[in-house]
Amino acid sequence: MFLDKAGTLYACQGANGQLISIDSQGNITVLASQYNGKSFNEPNDLWVDQKGGIYFSDPVYIGSVLQDGEHVYYLTPRRDLIMRVIHDMVRPNGIIGTSDGQKLYVADHGAGQIFQYQIEQNGSLSNKALFVSKASDGMTIDEKGNVYLTNGSAVLVYSSSGNLIETISVPEETTNVCFGGVNRQTLFVTTKSSVYSIQMNVKGLELIGTDESNDTGFDVFSDGKIDLQDAIRVLQIISGF
Repeated sequence: MFLDKAGTLYACQGANGQLISIDSQGNITVLASQYNGKSFNEPNDLWVDQKGGIYFSDPVYIGSVLQDGEHVYYLTPRRDLIMRVIHDMVRPNGIIGTSDGQKLYVADHGAGQIFQYQIEQNGSLSNKALFVSKASDGMTIDEKGNVYLTNGSAVLVYSSSGNLIETISVPEETTNVCFGGVNRQTLFVTTKSSVYSIQMNVKGLELIGTDESNDTGFDVFSDGKIDLQDAIRVLQIISGF
């Protein structure tokens, strides 16, 4: 999932093979469900750039391969074109971009490697380079450009130059990671059964978008607060309940 400043939540529905958006009232819009006339495999992770375009990975973990492989796509800001931007990975998964919109990091979970790309003006990618030889599920970036990987029972923090600078141990196998909370200074880590948090000395990147008027986040019930009930409702919406 990915949240923007306007309170719109973007999510990958792997089981349904589609990319959706959910507004603050819980209304769902299907943004993409196929490429070249074929359904997506199992959209897994996504990142929204400053223009509103969406990069998303499309691996297969449970079902069958419906496309001609497991790739990464870009949905343009006008939602009128889907581009296949990565076609040579074993199994793409986690994906995150930098605040300046210049670089994109993508985890090839199947190969156990993280790659870095240059983002071109039209959304295409160039200058593929190995970032680190580590497997990761979800990923995030902090204000200093450090990249956070979910790797086994830990969150590994790498500098933008690819040096390991911190290891955050977690009691369970990690699956995703993001910044949130007051001033975006709390790191949240998901596992298969739990959510953990840790207060950080650095902040996550600012939410993307131009709407500064709504700083209440994803307040589904419009009661002026974001709590467990909002989170449960979001999960129900994504699951189709």
